Amino acid sequence: MIEILLRNGACIEGTIIDCSDSFICMRDKREKVSYFSLYEITMVSVLQPKKAAVILSDGAISRPVDEKASITVLALRRWLMSMIASLRIPDFTITLPDELKSVEERLNIRDWGVHFCRAIAEIRSDTLGKEAWSTIRKIELQLTSGSIDISKDQDIILAKINYQKATPSNLTKTLEEHLLEVL
Repeated sequence: MIEILLRNGACIEGTIIDCSDSFICMRDKREKVSYFSLYEITMVSVLQPKKAAVILSDGAISRPVDEKASITVLALRRWLMSMIASLRIPDFTITLPDELKSVEERLNIRDWGVHFCRAIAEIRSDTLGKEAWSTIRKIELQLTSGSIDISKDQDIILAKINYQKATPSNLTKTLEEHLLEVL
C-alpha cells in the first residue's frame, strides 16, 4: 500500500495496478480505480513499510520484518533433520555453514532447505531419478555473494548460495535444474 500526493492536493492511497512511462493506474481500498500522470506526483509514501521491506530493499532484507520470527541454530538443525528424514534417503545429510550470525540468515537457510528438499523429491520421483541420486550422500551449503553455484565432488554436492538475501523466485525449479546438471 502506498499513498501518493498529487500537485492538485489530492491524496490517493492504494495499490499500483499498472505503470507506464507516463501514467499510473491505482486501486484503492474501496476498489475504486484511478489513472493519473506521473508528472502530477509530488510525494510518495509507503504505508506499512515492514510488510514491503523485501521489495523496497531489493532482497537485502529477505523477509517481512517480524520481531516474533526466530530460530536457533539447534532448532534449524533439528528442522533440517526432519526434512531430510521425510525424503527417506538412507545416510543422507545437509551440512550448514559454520557461522549463521543472524536469525534472518537462519530463516533464509530454512527457506533454502525447503526448496532443496522439494527439488530432490522431484528429481527422485521416478526410477531414473532415484538411480541418479543414489550416489549422493551429502549437500554442503556455503555462502556466496554471487548467483547459485552447484558442483559435485564424488558423493558430495557443494551448493554455494546467497542466504543473506531473499530466496529467488522459482527457486525449487532453479535448484532442480542445477542439480540435474551435475548428477
